[in-house]
Amino acid sequence: MRHQLFDLGYQNMKDAETTARAVKKMGALLVDIRKSPTSKDAQWKKDNIAKLLPKNYLHLSDLGNENYKGKGINLTYPERGLPRVMEFLETTDVILMCACWNRDRCHRLGVVLMLAEDYKIDSIPLTRAMVKKIAGPDPSKPQQLKLGGI
Repeated sequence: MRHQLFDLGYQNMKDAETTARAVKKMGALLVDIRKSPTSKDAQWKKDNIAKLLPKNYLHLSDLGNENYKGKGINLTYPERGLPRVMEFLETTDVILMCACWNRDRCHRLGVVLMLAEDYKIDSIPLTRAMVKKIAGPDPSKPQQLKLGGI
């Protein structure tokens, strides 16, 4: 049985902790497809994400964009990376993650389209609202009791 493929750009997410809670609740594998898994925002650096998701995170540079600092898209080794994603999908849901907020201008869309063409699998883009709903309330923050009409 093949599992579901999702994708997200972390610039659309509120924070890494909420995203990590959602990934864990989904029981998914977050596959980081950035060429270089670093960020100006420390919460999205590889080491931090790996701490938040020690069993649910993998950096797969084979699907990174060689031109991530320039123009155009040139995937590093799609012939190696795409089959690995398909292997992961045999056992778990997969979320492809990169930084870009605009999926239509991102190499992530190219990866998704290649998977659709080569393996007949579609990806569901995750929005901030979807991730927040899946993650649920932050257990470290006390929840206010809402009493209607009082």
